[in-house]
Amino acid sequence: MEKKIQLADGESQRDLVNQLLGQIQMANSFARFADVVSLQKLKHIKETKAYKAVSGMGAVSADGEKIADVGTWEGFCSALGMSKSKVDEDLLNLSAFGEDALKKMASMGIGYRDLRQYRRLPDDDRAALTEAAKTGDKDTLLDLAETLIEKHSKEKAALKNEIATSETLVNNLKRNFDTVNNKKLALEDEVARLRPRTLMPGVAEFDARTFEVRHEAAGLEYGARIQMDALDTLFIEVLQDAEVDAETESLRLKAVGLAAGAMLARALDLYERVKEGLGGEMPVKPHGDLMLTSDEKDMLHAGVMLLNANFERGREARKMTVDDEVNKHRTGPGRRKGSKNKSGGEK
Repeated sequence: MEKKIQLADGESQRDLVNQLLGQIQMANSFARFADVVSLQKLKHIKETKAYKAVSGMGAVSADGEKIADVGTWEGFCSALGMSKSKVDEDLLNLSAFGEDALKKMASMGIGYRDLRQYRRLPDDDRAALTEAAKTGDKDTLLDLAETLIEKHSKEKAALKNEIATSETLVNNLKRNFDTVNNKKLALEDEVARLRPRTLMPGVAEFDARTFEVRHEAAGLEYGARIQMDALDTLFIEVLQDAEVDAETESLRLKAVGLAAGAMLARALDLYERVKEGLGGEMPVKPHGDLMLTSDEKDMLHAGVMLLNANFERGREARKMTVDDEVNKHRTGPGRRKGSKNKSGGEK
């Protein structure tokens, strides 16, 4: 019974795809594509992978080029007379603005470059643009877009200033920390030289170098936790990004997976080598932390603050670098400030 249902579903998907291809051919012009099929139907076909129902079928594009397999998303888009990248961007715009607002924008001559800028706006601002587009008034839409983009640019500039100020503060804190830490280490060395070694429950007596190794190991462990938590956060952000298609999401997830795999492989290699050095027995960590003295805990706490500050500074710097690279290829807002309404638009 289940097999019959699956066959019926497959036939239904194949009928949908064949019907769509037939409608396109009957239109006699790929320029009338928007009149033949809606983006909503294309969205459904992509999300359900209905195009796979015609897997193995060949075709010829409007330009006379042979399409080896219409049963792939790229081949299916080519059979419709469109590139995969254009259809994917149309679907992103559909998700961002909705079908009604998108049609209004198209009739006003709003081009892809402007729509990309609108998509980058915060959700509330993008919703306001969507409502303005539904009115059909191009001047109102462009004026609002110009205002929102300018506001967004100012907010970004203010954020950059805050980051620069934070970097200065972090650098000052680091210098102060280094000075205080050096003095503290010097005093601890002197105290360690003048007094007998202290014993801790379950821990053997240790010398100054052992103290350094314990402190450094604890700090490196926390630094690794920060990196792993950041990778976990990045993984969640990729999953929650509703604007990207499945193929792009898969590429991003693979990048996160490769990073996680590399971390795991490196950690396992180090673990096995340390285990071998200990004769096959690894220590059990109570409560997930080393057994530290009060002095060691104080030093670790100060080091953790610096690790967090450096990590946040590095992450913001990487984000700003990516944004600057993207902006190099961007020509600016949808229209210059003070420009008049023009007929047509970027296609």
